[in-house]
Amino acid sequence: MQNPPNPLFLCGPKPDATGNVLICMTPRKDGATNTEDTMITLPDNIARVQVFWAATEDTYYTAATVATVLELSEQTLANWRVSGDGPAFVKKGRILYYRKAEVLAWLKGLGSPVASTSQLQAA
Repeated sequence: MQNPPNPLFLCGPKPDATGNVLICMTPRKDGATNTEDTMITLPDNIARVQVFWAATEDTYYTAATVATVLELSEQTLANWRVSGDGPAFVKKGRILYYRKAEVLAWLKGLGSPVASTSQLQAA
């Protein structure tokens, strides 16, 4: 997974009545942000990914957001919490949070990229 090449300037997320998230984009080329720019509605999963990549590394996210960003199920993250295979997390009460920096560090530690499955060693 890679950062989007041109992240949106965000002024959301703001859920609407359907549960979708409104994101404010700035199409201006001068780099200025403008809250009067066009509002677009994105499905929740796309909005979560955009917000994740645009945020600082000190931002915390729920398991639902991290699962969406990593393109995994929440159950896979739960299994990895038990086995210790996933990103580091913190727990406050009954809610789990993942710090963006920890998710990125975990992604970087997955191993070297390969061009072909033939380059992978048998486990």
